[in-house]
Amino acid sequence: MTSTENLRGRIALVTGAAKSLGADIVRRLAGSGAHVIVNYFHSVEQAERLRAELEQAGHSCEFIRASVAKTSEIDRMFDLIQERHGGLDILINNAAGGAFLPLFDIDDTYWQRAWSTNVMAAYHCSRRAAELMAGRDGASILCLSSVGAHQPVQGYGPGGVTKAALESLVRYLALELVGQGIRVNTVLLGSVASEIVVNLDGPAATPGGPAEASELMSRTVSTPEAAKLIVHLLHEDAGFITGQTIVADGGISIGGMQGLRLHSRLADQVSRPARRQPVSAAAVTTAAVTRAPAETSRPAPAPEQP
Repeated sequence: MTSTENLRGRIALVTGAAKSLGADIVRRLAGSGAHVIVNYFHSVEQAERLRAELEQAGHSCEFIRASVAKTSEIDRMFDLIQERHGGLDILINNAAGGAFLPLFDIDDTYWQRAWSTNVMAAYHCSRRAAELMAGRDGASILCLSSVGAHQPVQGYGPGGVTKAALESLVRYLALELVGQGIRVNTVLLGSVASEIVVNLDGPAATPGGPAEASELMSRTVSTPEAAKLIVHLLHEDAGFITGQTIVADGGISIGGMQGLRLHSRLADQVSRPARRQPVSAAAVTTAAVTRAPAETSRPAPAPEQP
């Protein structure tokens, strides 16, 4: 049995999932037989296209529009899930937020938005999900972290700091829920090719390794590949793993950031000396990489959640 054959009959919720990596996670779950609840907020058109695609393929799905940056919206979403299904098997906290700016150009508004979306949203969604997972075999919660949680990346302060906090939160959630048989883990991806294309220029050789190793470090992983890895961790073969940060970064963490140069349209913005409005980091899933979508009410003050 493969990791794509064991989810039939399961109910899964993915936050911030109308596009990019979140949408590919949804496709993978749906293709594995799960009934997928797709959470989104701003990306209305993308959500409608994804809905049409899934329904045309004969997959079981539903869509709930809610901002996970607001506890009241989270409660409304989970109340609907409880009313419609009475339980939940899988939660993937994919929504994320942040501002991509020089550290001292970021005011409290952006720090608070990143904290609300990256940490508190995961906490409140996990808290409500745990209530619906009670007594369900194989229940699992996954969160997504980033390279910037461990290695500083220029302009990624709020994202990196809050993703580090998220990893700590996951360990506490795992400890709290282990007695209920609910697994909680973090997946830390390397460079994910998403809407904001990020490339890594590596050194001629990875420290302590052959020159060919730098090709792995410089390679971006596609969102379908990343989704495949994420969903694999839901398989029963991974049932002994909880409270862990699973790192799949192509070797960035062992080679360090020395000699690596991060390129993206966002990084180019950071290098400019003039103070400016932050660029949404919504598509960046890792500090050096792309993320899941974030939340915003207005383009200037808030990140964007799909």
